[in-house]
Amino acid sequence: MVVLELVRADTLADPIDALPVTGEVDLAALPVGRYEDGSPWRLRLVSTHVLIAGATGSGKGSVIWSLIRALLPAIASGWVQVWALDPKRMELSFGRALFHRYACQAAAMVELLEAAIAEMHQRASQFGGRTRTFTSSTEFPFVVVLVDELAFLTAYQPERDLRKRAEAAIATLTSQAGRSGCAW
Repeated sequence: MVVLELVRADTLADPIDALPVTGEVDLAALPVGRYEDGSPWRLRLVSTHVLIAGATGSGKGSVIWSLIRALLPAIASGWVQVWALDPKRMELSFGRALFHRYACQAAAMVELLEAAIAEMHQRASQFGGRTRTFTSSTEFPFVVVLVDELAFLTAYQPERDLRKRAEAAIATLTSQAGRSGCAW
């Protein structure tokens, strides 16, 4: 089978209105935008890890803020927490009031990552052997660890000890966090 698609115009050349914020938040299908055909673009956070990458000016920030916007009702209700790492203090600082935890200095950022691991291990101890799926609540909120400029902690961090701790924390979170109510 061959599918041939002829694009006659760039449907995303003009900005589109932000999606409405509804009271319902589905962590398996968060509405963050629209495809070229107008259908909803949904992002899965539960039981997975998400990497948003692109060149400068490609719209990565739009995806991040659309994600945060889609989470607003859950953040306000207390069953989702966003822990944000913002080394440039230029992208995520606007949302500091929305974030449960925020760090912008290298040492504090590594400590935040290590705190996420401690939370993940605590939950694994508490729920291990009882359930394979995590259900978030205000007592055990779903934690989204949001890192702007990951390379700052790994490739460009001049302090060797901090870089090693960051790399170890990132490896642990990306290999284990999906089922404990933590998204990376």
